[in-house]
Amino acid sequence: MKLKRVKLHKKGITYEGFILPQSNEETIVLKLENGYNIGLSREGTSIEELGEIEVLKPAKELTQERGEIAILSMGGTVCSRVEYKTGAVFPSTNPADLMRNLPELEKISTFHTKALFAMLSEDLTPAHWSIAAEAVKQEIEQGAQGIVILHGTDTMHYSSAALSYMLRDTPVPVVFVGAQRSPDRPSTDARHNILNAAYLAKHSPMAHVGICMHATTNDNYAHFHPGTKVRKMHTSARNAFRSINSAPLAKADFTRDLIEPLSEYK
Repeated sequence: MKLKRVKLHKKGITYEGFILPQSNEETIVLKLENGYNIGLSREGTSIEELGEIEVLKPAKELTQERGEIAILSMGGTVCSRVEYKTGAVFPSTNPADLMRNLPELEKISTFHTKALFAMLSEDLTPAHWSIAAEAVKQEIEQGAQGIVILHGTDTMHYSSAALSYMLRDTPVPVVFVGAQRSPDRPSTDARHNILNAAYLAKHSPMAHVGICMHATTNDNYAHFHPGTKVRKMHTSARNAFRSINSAPLAKADFTRDLIEPLSEYK
């Protein structure tokens, strides 16, 4: 699918972005470079075309073989994608979408995905935690060397705590990961978080349940927080998750093949 990149001139103001598919002839909906959408009346608006861009490339064909790492989806911003017909972001649980957006995963390990839920994290209940814990148990019994769980950020620290107790003495890393920015925004943290989480799941010596998120506001490294001692401390900051009364378990940076322990672990 191709979108036109344009400059719109209206009342002395210039807007630059991509024209989204229109629902009527009187309005132009533009996706700005900051990820937000604006609507303008066509009347009195001049359009300067700058070219086209391919926004939905054909997905890479995936085999159905099991990988070393299991990626389980529980919903949330981190596993969402943009629907360009509406400009909205909605949950996606298709592994082809993940591979299309994150081809770097292949350099870390082989993996397979399973959709558990596609829900807002505030709608998850203890019953969902039980289902997720059973799914992790089954993946471990079937040979998974690590688990990555995609989750909404608002209640991710509750889920990580619950599964920490449900999955005592897990033999492999179980890494929760989320995103503060939706994938359509240039400032999205989803890519960095998922790749660091996958690297931890594959290479971490720590068989813990925990949360992997940005350690700073930059894309330099992530912290792996213990599942029972972590909390979301800010609504939208990239480094919103902090270990409380405890140091993070580790510092991780997939770009440097780095896992640096920061506290004792099993």
